[in-house]
Amino acid sequence: MNYTKNLSVLISFPFHIKAYASYKLQYLDVDVQENVFPDKEVDKVFYLVGDAGLSPMHGMSQGLTVFRDYLSDKNTKGDYTLFLGDNIYPSGLPEPKNKYRTDAEHMLNPQVKAVADFKGQSIFIPGNHEWYAGGGVTGVRREEQYIKKALDENCFFPEDGCPLKTIEVSETIHMIIIDTQWYLENWDHHPTINENCVIKTRERLMLELENEIKNAHGKTIVFAMHHPMYTNATHGGQFALEKHLFPVQKKIPMPGLASLAIQIRAQGGVSIQDRYNELYNDLMNRLENLATENGNIVFVSGHEHTLQYNDNGNIKQIVSGAGSKTSAVNLKNHGVFAYGNQGFAVLTVFKDDSSWVQYFASENNKPQEILEEFGKMTIFLINGIMMMAAV
Repeated sequence: MNYTKNLSVLISFPFHIKAYASYKLQYLDVDVQENVFPDKEVDKVFYLVGDAGLSPMHGMSQGLTVFRDYLSDKNTKGDYTLFLGDNIYPSGLPEPKNKYRTDAEHMLNPQVKAVADFKGQSIFIPGNHEWYAGGGVTGVRREEQYIKKALDENCFFPEDGCPLKTIEVSETIHMIIIDTQWYLENWDHHPTINENCVIKTRERLMLELENEIKNAHGKTIVFAMHHPMYTNATHGGQFALEKHLFPVQKKIPMPGLASLAIQIRAQGGVSIQDRYNELYNDLMNRLENLATENGNIVFVSGHEHTLQYNDNGNIKQIVSGAGSKTSAVNLKNHGVFAYGNQGFAVLTVFKDDSSWVQYFASENNKPQEILEEFGKMTIFLINGIMMMAAV
């Protein structure tokens, strides 16, 4: 064993703590602040809640609770709520006779209850956990029918396990919704995956997306998908300090070995759910190219159990996957704002095509106290996209 090498790792370890992900509130630039919501004509408001499929039995997660209470005094007519995938943990909605069916329904029903009085349109999109239900694509369709019965016929997109849905939200806003897990799935395991779909290949999806983006030129495009293009949390290879210390169990610290294991996962792309997996990376690179060439596009995603705003010039990425879980996060790649606790985001698009995104969080199991602090926000203007985070 090379004790000198191990000792050097331990000595240098404290000096790299800032590079690790954490649950704390983080800003790229705390000096760029505004504190007044713009006095502009609002076009549409999009409430963004992701990964909300893990509520306590017969209860509601902190993230969903603060979201429901936030909506209680809002005029939401004409607005949209987007549930950004992973609506049921751990494995989607099984068949009615399955012994886990009741548990799965208990994970989904709090989301339905959270928008019971919502006056606009609620839309659920599938994440990777929807595809883990029995039958894969069949499980996705099963969840679709359940939610439609609970709400209405326009509440789950894309339909039939297909990859794409577009919505003309207004004269100046176009919404594109894709099922990113459809792209990432091993289709050999799903012989009926595209039987009801016009789009039957990944290449055809890209051609359709290119046309949709070109046709929406001059409009604000809200591009909703479960997997984020940019992320600074677990799926993006960013881990909390303890993950670099304990590879197996917390009783045995192995900082060198733990960091090596993380490096293999982060850069090796072993999991299809991680950003640097070959297929995941291929999808995002292709979307990035389309977004760079055309349009005013804001990507909204879940997947990571965090609240993030990442800005890569022409491409804006909102991550709102903290509806029922938490995760460590940092600002490493294009990060402007990050927070690791439960909450949700609100994207407001104005008539002049500018946008303002707000992040609201539940703290210390006391969402009502956070609600009382809604007037105390830190707000940022970054290239026309406004950001506000609860502090």
